[in-house]
Amino acid sequence: MPKKNKKQKRGPIGRTLVKQMYSKKPRPQKNSEFKFVHSTETVSRGEKAARNLESIIEQNDLEQFFQAAQAQARDFAATHKSNIVLTSTARAIETVYDPTVDQPFLHTKLPIPTRPEWNRNQTKAQIRENEGNVYLNWRRELADIEKETKYTMAPFEKNILVWQQLWRVVEKSHVIVQIVDVREPLFYFSQALHEYCGTFSLSSTDTSGFNEQLLVPEEKDGPKSTIVMLNKCDLVPEEVSAAIENYFRSKGVETIRYSAKDETGMYKDMFLNFVDNKRVEYELEKIHIGFVGFPNVGKSSVINNLYGEKVVAISAQPGKTKHFQSGVFTDVIRFYDCPGLVFPKLTLNKSYLVLYGVLSADKVRDYRSPCELITHLVEKSELERIYHITIEEDGHGPLLMAIAVSHSWFSHGAKPNEGKAARVVMKDWNSGIIPHWTIPQ
Repeated sequence: MPKKNKKQKRGPIGRTLVKQMYSKKPRPQKNSEFKFVHSTETVSRGEKAARNLESIIEQNDLEQFFQAAQAQARDFAATHKSNIVLTSTARAIETVYDPTVDQPFLHTKLPIPTRPEWNRNQTKAQIRENEGNVYLNWRRELADIEKETKYTMAPFEKNILVWQQLWRVVEKSHVIVQIVDVREPLFYFSQALHEYCGTFSLSSTDTSGFNEQLLVPEEKDGPKSTIVMLNKCDLVPEEVSAAIENYFRSKGVETIRYSAKDETGMYKDMFLNFVDNKRVEYELEKIHIGFVGFPNVGKSSVINNLYGEKVVAISAQPGKTKHFQSGVFTDVIRFYDCPGLVFPKLTLNKSYLVLYGVLSADKVRDYRSPCELITHLVEKSELERIYHITIEEDGHGPLLMAIAVSHSWFSHGAKPNEGKAARVVMKDWNSGIIPHWTIPQ
C-alpha cells in the first residue's frame, strides 16, 4: 500500500512565515483629532527618509559630500587613470578652555535655513531644487562664520527633512511658541528663528483643509506673534525665573513662564488664557499654535500637560518626536508640535551639549569631559550632599569613584565602574537633581 502523505510539522519559523502570508491586513485606524502628519508635500512618499525621518546632528566628510550631491541633484562618476596629488596645510589647534573664565557658547545670532518662496504652479522637483540650494548656501554661510572666530561649530541639525517640518509648522500657525529650558535660556533661544517667524504675516497662514474663519481681517493683519516659553520653572527659584522673564521682555520678546510638572493648573490656565486673548484680538474662530525648540526642552511634556492627558510620547532621550503632529487643546485652540531641532551654536567645548540634553548621555563615549565640567561648575560640598559621599580630591575621577563604590558598581577586575557613575551624574544634571541655572545679563 502506498504510504499516506503526512503533513510535515513546521518549525517556529515556518509557522511565522505562513501566518504572515495568510494573515489579514490590519484594519485602518479611525481618524482621530490627534494624529501624526508628515511635514511637507514636496517629499516623495517613496523616499526612505520621508518614511523614517531621523535627526542627523553629526556627519563624517563622506556623508556630507553625498548629502551635498543629493541636494544639488548631481551625479558623480569615478575617474580612472589619473594621478591626483593632495596637499594640506591644515594644522590642529588645541584650545585651552577654562569654564570659570570663558563662555561655553558664543551667544550670537546664527542663521537657520529658511524656506524659499514657492507657489502651487511649481513642480515638486522645482521646489526641492530651490530648497536644496537654500540649504547648501546656509551650510556654506555657517562654515564662513566659523572661520572668523576661535569658537567651533557645535553639532547641529543637518537633515533638511527635519527643517522642512519647522517650515510647515511656522506656515500653519498664527502664533509660534519657542520653548526654552529656563536654566540656560540663551543657549536654547534662537534669535534667527524668532526673526524668521516675524517675517510671516498673519494673513499668510496656511489654512487649507479648515472651514472655520482662520484668516484675520485686513485691519488686524500684521507679523505673526512669537512667544518664548520658559519651561521647567519648577527646577529654579521663583526669583530666578522672574529675572529671566524680565530679561526677555526688556528685549521686546513676549515671554511666559511654564512648568509641565505643575499639578495646580496655574501655568496651564495662564497660557490658555493668553492664547485665547490672541484669538479674540485677531478676531478668529479658531487659532493655531506652533511649538518649536531644541530636543529635550520638554515640548511633548508641555503639550500633555495642556491637553490634560498623554497624547504624545515622551522620553528622557532627546528627540523623541520624529514628525510634526497636530491636535486640539480646546474647541478654539489647535496646536502643532514640531520635532526638536538642534540649532547652530558656536562653542569652545562640545561637552556642554551632553549636559544640556542635546546629545544622549547613554550614547556619548567620552563621559569624563562632561563630568569634569560639572566639578568645575558645582561646589564639591554640594556634590557630597547630593550623593551622600565624601570626595577626597577635586576633579571628576574622585567623584565618579566615590559614587561607584557607594552603590557597589564594579566592573571586571573589581574596579569601580566610573562609566556607569558618570551617566548617572550627567542625567542628574539634566533632570535638575544637581541644581544649576544662568541668569542672562
